Amino acid sequence: YRIDQMLKNESGFLGLTGYDADWKDIFLLRRQDPRVDLALDVCLAQILKYIGEGIAVLGGLDNMVFSGGAVDVFLPLIHDIVRKISFLGIHPADLPWDGRSRTALISACDSQIKAYISRKDTAEIIFAESEKLLKEKDLPSVRRKTAVCNAAK
Repeated sequence: YRIDQMLKNESGFLGLTGYDADWKDIFLLRRQDPRVDLALDVCLAQILKYIGEGIAVLGGLDNMVFSGGAVDVFLPLIHDIVRKISFLGIHPADLPWDGRSRTALISACDSQIKAYISRKDTAEIIFAESEKLLKEKDLPSVRRKTAVCNAAK
């Protein structure tokens, strides 16, 4: 029972930092508390591992999109990610990045791989891409059902 409680309630950022805080607060403590820096380094390493696995499965990469309704909170981490994978030919544009557009290019003009942030939430992206695919395949009955599902939100 104790191990279960530790894994559920005392691990992750709380276990590494001692803070029970949201991401915005965690980033405010960056470079002020070595425990937060360690936790962010662990997080960055895990994300880089998953990116590497994804690139290997895909056989390469042309574009990278960081998305979600709260993407702006993660901009410091996204900047670190893009810097760490610059050896792939992706280079971060100078900060500050565009804070107004729903989708913004965050890689420099000389990048072989383009990186973007999208302030659309995941469901919105999935719906838009599904709708685009269905229009390309010209499936009107499915498209009507999809539109009805979206309107019911």
